[in-house]
Amino acid sequence: MAVLCSSILLGWSNFLIHSDKIYKDHYTHFKSKNELQQSRITITKVLKPTAYYEKYEASIQNIDGKETFGNVLINYRKDSLNKNIKGKSLLVYTDIKALAKPKNPYQFDYGNYLQNQEIYGQIYLNNANFKIRNNSENTINSIAESIRSKIIKNLKSSGLSGDNLAITEALFLGQRQHISKELYENYANAGVIHLLAISGLHIGIITALLGWLLYPLLFLKNGKIWRGSIIIALLWMFAVISGLSPSVVRSVVMFSLITIALHLQRPQQTLHTVFASAFLLIIWKPNFVFEVGFQLSYVAVIGIVIIQPEIQRYFNFRNLLGRYFVGIIATTLAAQLAVFPLTFFYFHQFPGLFFLGNFLLIPSLFLLLGYGFFVMFLAFFNLVNETILFPLINMISWMNQFIEWIALQKKYLVTNIYFDAPELIICYFIIYCFAHFLTYKKAVAIHFTMFFLICYQIYAIKMYIDLSSETEMIVFHQTRNTVIGIKQADSLLLFKRDTTMNTDYLLDNYKTERNIAVIKPKKLKNTIVLKGKNILIVDTLFSPINSEKTIDYLLLCNSSRINLERIINMYQPKQIIIDGSNYTSFVNRWKATCIRQKIPFHITSEKGAFIKKL
Repeated sequence: MAVLCSSILLGWSNFLIHSDKIYKDHYTHFKSKNELQQSRITITKVLKPTAYYEKYEASIQNIDGKETFGNVLINYRKDSLNKNIKGKSLLVYTDIKALAKPKNPYQFDYGNYLQNQEIYGQIYLNNANFKIRNNSENTINSIAESIRSKIIKNLKSSGLSGDNLAITEALFLGQRQHISKELYENYANAGVIHLLAISGLHIGIITALLGWLLYPLLFLKNGKIWRGSIIIALLWMFAVISGLSPSVVRSVVMFSLITIALHLQRPQQTLHTVFASAFLLIIWKPNFVFEVGFQLSYVAVIGIVIIQPEIQRYFNFRNLLGRYFVGIIATTLAAQLAVFPLTFFYFHQFPGLFFLGNFLLIPSLFLLLGYGFFVMFLAFFNLVNETILFPLINMISWMNQFIEWIALQKKYLVTNIYFDAPELIICYFIIYCFAHFLTYKKAVAIHFTMFFLICYQIYAIKMYIDLSSETEMIVFHQTRNTVIGIKQADSLLLFKRDTTMNTDYLLDNYKTERNIAVIKPKKLKNTIVLKGKNILIVDTLFSPINSEKTIDYLLLCNSSRINLERIINMYQPKQIIIDGSNYTSFVNRWKATCIRQKIPFHITSEKGAFIKKL
């Protein structure tokens, strides 16, 4: 117990020490006295753009002449006259804004995700509020960016474009921001999304390819040292060029240690090496533990190291080809068995054809990566042409087409799987006990496996009963539209004026987390009665009438031109809701009226969606 408490205390202390915000010279503690804040920043990373903004990560060095530090999100409004700011140092004349919070339940909290990356603010740029400094520094990031830009420019001039170029940038340069939404969804639905992010799989293949290429060094004096050193140096060179993303860094650290262990002739210590690399990374950057990629990567590797040999032991082939394919099958099954609880927990879907995709694509990655890096090397020196690109284009095109075919088999894709934290924990107890049984063949292990299976079933039944017995009303936050949901058991009545409006982005996560099986669209009217509660909707079509009914909730929407005081006196509502379809001027005026009349109110643009259990 003392060791456990000490470990927790040391871990928490390490987390605090590495938190930027605790230092008084961090920009979050800086209060500007000027109306127009001047900041000096350096663009360090290119992020995936949105429809209206190019997005970057930047470091701050100075605010109004005062030295400071920290990372911010840059939103650069798209324009035909936009400047190239990648890797540049800028003088910015605007304030640092707070990160936005999600306005609807169970939406992805991008602000919280950024805070886990030590990004606590955002800056909005346009072509009028910044200028590029002439004395921009040559940092590692800027040098890596110039190398990537040079390679991409030469590839484009040689005929590489579209999805083929986007996949090439992702696989060989670590840049995924140009992958289209449709292509990304195809990879996700096929169960091979991990192929798009440079991770342990890619670094492992690269390490194996380098080991094969450098095998002749073993015949030299101190050849093992030279071979291992060159492999590690090339891995880190690749990590720098690809942008030092967290997935690349953790994978390179892991395989650097594995390379050292193998060249010291200690391959049996692989699991210890994996844990050592995870420990070093967490000591260096504790926030890694919050990253989904970090969790999936290490859990998959641990699963392969522990479970794969036990699966392969049951299939003993004498010929080399048989052992090779059994190895692929065992590795894929072990990795998927290890990560499926995390996959359910974070993504709430299960691609039934994942095995087919991984079985065929992972072996082909050796050829694709090997030839692809050869092309990247030639592209850097502008020695690439259409003939050299032809095999690479065909391999990527075939891969994209095959993945698209798998993604189109919708009947094998299970979505909206309800899976919460307790189920995640119980599942890993089941996997641990079952793996222990496979390894040691002890009856007590299978007994514990069955025990946790029963616990899982009991908990799942309880959660289903609890969720099915709930009734709640929700007014979603939606600009220019009004959307009201009434959850009853496992169905959702969805009220909206425009019945053709697409609300998938509002409802997907809510439907999963609240175990909704059926959505029933309804035309929005001015009154809704639910469990004795009267809801009055006041919009541009509303006509006041005298009524003796008590109004529990008064919803104001579509910037209706009403006299709110008269409406309050007429209906005596217990609470007023102001949704996102209203102009800011109307919201402010109604807010002042509610305060003056001492009426409880909820503004979705400030507090998020209104949710009330009934």
